[in-house]
Amino acid sequence: MTDQNDKNKAWKNPWFLGWMGLLVFVFIVNFSMVFMAITNKPRLLTDDFYKKGKAYSDNRLKLEANKLPWQAKVELPDDISFSQASTFKYHIIDEKSLQPVSPAEVIFYAYRPSDGHYDFSQKMTEIATGQYTTTIKFPLKGIWDIIISAQQDGKEHNTAFNIIARDLDN
Repeated sequence: MTDQNDKNKAWKNPWFLGWMGLLVFVFIVNFSMVFMAITNKPRLLTDDFYKKGKAYSDNRLKLEANKLPWQAKVELPDDISFSQASTFKYHIIDEKSLQPVSPAEVIFYAYRPSDGHYDFSQKMTEIATGQYTTTIKFPLKGIWDIIISAQQDGKEHNTAFNIIARDLDN
């Protein structure tokens, strides 16, 4: 009779029940993940992947052909706050002559990676030949992807970088 009691004791042990519960939980989670992976197939490939890849390649070649032979330098403010305006400066010179150039238009684009509703752009002001400035007040703190685009005669030169707008008040 002690053998039957020992077997029943194991099923009442909290450690044994905890490990069994954990094991059952892991099996249920794994089964549900496999089920979701089978029923919700990822759309990683499109039906016309060759055409899209070729179009991407052609567009990259067009961009490279339309790239202006310029060098650019961005002067960032020391502290970038989301609640205070920050001044960004942009200098652009010709690669060959090393002389400043004046593109037809220079635009400051700010992209919010986590929420596209806050993306914005602003035209930069020329303060001297090849020198541009703009004052920006970011609507949110956090990471921002910045592209400064200098455009002339349908061609452009892009300078991309990331910034972090901080809460300097706290």
